[in-house]
Amino acid sequence: MKTVNLRYYGAANLGDDIFIKIILDRYKNKFYLGCKEKRYIKENKNILFRDNYIRLLLGKVKYILTSKYPIPFGLNKGDLLVYIGGSLFIENNNLDAWRREKQFYDSLDKPYYILGSNIGPYSSPEFIKIVRSIFSRAEDVCLRDSYSYELVKDLDNVRLATDIVFTLDVSKYKCDTKSNNHVISVIDASRKFDGETSKKYNETIAKIIKKLLADDESSVTLMSFCEKEGDENACATIMSLLPEDIKDKVETYRYRGDISEALQVLASAKTIIGSRFHANILGMVFGKKILPIAYSDKTINILSDTKYPGPIVDIRTIDNFNINELDFDDIQVVDISKLKILAEKQFSELDKVLVKK
Repeated sequence: MKTVNLRYYGAANLGDDIFIKIILDRYKNKFYLGCKEKRYIKENKNILFRDNYIRLLLGKVKYILTSKYPIPFGLNKGDLLVYIGGSLFIENNNLDAWRREKQFYDSLDKPYYILGSNIGPYSSPEFIKIVRSIFSRAEDVCLRDSYSYELVKDLDNVRLATDIVFTLDVSKYKCDTKSNNHVISVIDASRKFDGETSKKYNETIAKIIKKLLADDESSVTLMSFCEKEGDENACATIMSLLPEDIKDKVETYRYRGDISEALQVLASAKTIIGSRFHANILGMVFGKKILPIAYSDKTINILSDTKYPGPIVDIRTIDNFNINELDFDDIQVVDISKLKILAEKQFSELDKVLVKK
């Protein structure tokens, strides 16, 4: 049975951690993960570790300091490499890093698969040239939105499905149909926008909370998906903007690696207001009303692909959003039955070489 080296965004981000959960739950094969992911041992026996903490640190330092070591530490193990994630191919004004990324794939002596990603934002023609080179050597690439697919659709090994999280099995999570708790996933907008836009975003979330709590029976949970990316700081900032008389109806949930606990928080919500991309996908998976608050085109692009019929708040044009015009009763729950089938196609090529449970 083939062993798989799993590459992913390892910052304890709920959305990316769910990608890992889904692929580990799907296959019997052994998967190499980084040493920080030991929490997955509890539910999965098919895990190997490609490094320890000391070797991981030394490998990262060596990779950062010299382009003569093109393979990120530990990723040369296993029979094949699977790179799974969402926003994997973003330029971030760092072409040197992408040149080394190309060098890595050029040096890789085993088959590799890329699943679940989108492309962009980007500004440089060289970036797209690098991405096309990386994709052209892959056994299979499956993107999650049509905008990204249009950029590289002439490559024979590139396919289009939809987001992998639509395949998540949520049968063991209890959905509370009588809940009056509204979950709001937040981001640290100061890391993505200028100070004025960040201020308006925080104030808008505070206004949404006040509107939701106008119903005396309602409560709100501010939810952090990723401590490293500043979500917890955003929760604290938004809490500081709320009047004292409603703070006791607002709590904060901090995701720290317990996927089942976090998913139960979302399953128990009445509505989900999602600044995080996967808060919206998970909201649809759990059959909730959602209000997407987009910080980039990736959210808008995939919601367009899914023909999402409801309102979308774009942080970049947040002045256009009028909280007084929003009526949560008018938001429709999205039927995702067809999206689940389409998302399964992300794995159609990998299913040919790995063993399903």
